[in-house]
Amino acid sequence: VLAMVLMTYAYIYVMPYAGFVLTTPVYLFLAMLFFGLRRYLLGAVTSVAVTLALFVTFRYAFQVLLPVVGLFDLM
Repeated sequence: VLAMVLMTYAYIYVMPYAGFVLTTPVYLFLAMLFFGLRRYLLGAVTSVAVTLALFVTFRYAFQVLLPVVGLFDLM
């Protein structure tokens, strides 16, 4: 339980700097690993697909802006 709490805290802390699209797939993949994921490719594809689905849903259906970082802001 402590590991998931710390991972969630790190996710919330890093998101304003790295953006939703970069931090969410990493968080989801690590959470799946924590809960016993064995099929790494499936986990990676699932975490990216869920992130994109959430981003599109919030952006276009709910018209809510999520934290986004431009590619050049990372350099």
